[in-house]
Amino acid sequence: MKTILIMMMALLGACTNSVEPKELIGKWDNSYEIRTKEESGEWTEWTTINTFAALPSLEFTNNGKILWDGKPSEACCTFNAFELKGDTLKLSELVVKEECELVNCALCDTWTIVALTDKQLELNICDNSMVRYNKAK
Repeated sequence: MKTILIMMMALLGACTNSVEPKELIGKWDNSYEIRTKEESGEWTEWTTINTFAALPSLEFTNNGKILWDGKPSEACCTFNAFELKGDTLKLSELVVKEECELVNCALCDTWTIVALTDKQLELNICDNSMVRYNKAK
């Protein structure tokens, strides 16, 4: 009886759509901080992004969607979904807009969570840059 109960609980757990860790789910504001990888393979110090344009907030939803300022990205080449495995975000649902047919969409489909707290998220994007986000209020 105990074995059957454990098997049922495992099956129910496998059918849920929740994404772990739950701290990732929600809106993240760009902190305007970035670091890049030098040719030597070393990471630079965090530097401030100086721009007059507002950078969009990033949102991870419970159902595995990626939103920018609350909606799917309007960029030429973008991923609209993710799956979390350990500290790796596997991106999917690549969208290439028709008006951008001449754009090379050679994007990597993996981001790595470098740091995640209830207040801050650091993402390694394609192993050549890291971006820092702050939890939106």
